[in-house]
Amino acid sequence: MENTDKRESANSPSSFQKRTLWKAITGLSMSVIAILVISAVSILGKILSVLQPVLVPLAIAAILSYLLAPIVNWTRRRLLKNVKNSRTWAIIIVFSVTSIIGLLVALSIIIPASQELGQLFDRKAEIIENAQKKLTKFNSSLSSLDGFFGASNNNPSSAEENKSEQSQ
Repeated sequence: MENTDKRESANSPSSFQKRTLWKAITGLSMSVIAILVISAVSILGKILSVLQPVLVPLAIAAILSYLLAPIVNWTRRRLLKNVKNSRTWAIIIVFSVTSIIGLLVALSIIIPASQELGQLFDRKAEIIENAQKKLTKFNSSLSSLDGFFGASNNNPSSAEENKSEQSQ
């Protein structure tokens, strides 16, 4: 009996081997979990990119519904107390008023923006000419700095000398 215990203890791993084995198993399982998480995120991203044309309007509708719910409830309680289907009528009223306000805001932005865009196209030549003048002035100020730093664009042989020095 004592002989079998010695064989079992000789075959069983030491505490160092057990710790090393568990660390390896833990590292392997963490790697598998990381790969699964990365794969799931990648697959979810691909699914969401396919469903984006549907999900974006749905999300906007959900946000608007959430924001307008208190107004619908107030309209139903205060203005439509004794009306049949008061919630439906309150939704129609709030939707109509919100749509009209949104249309007025959009028009107040779009009309001036289109007028300014037309003026921009009318002044296109003037803007291009002004930009070219400023670019020329900027280039001349840079060329004045060339003399300050010792570089010279007027002498092509010095540029060739610089190239030959760099190649050697």
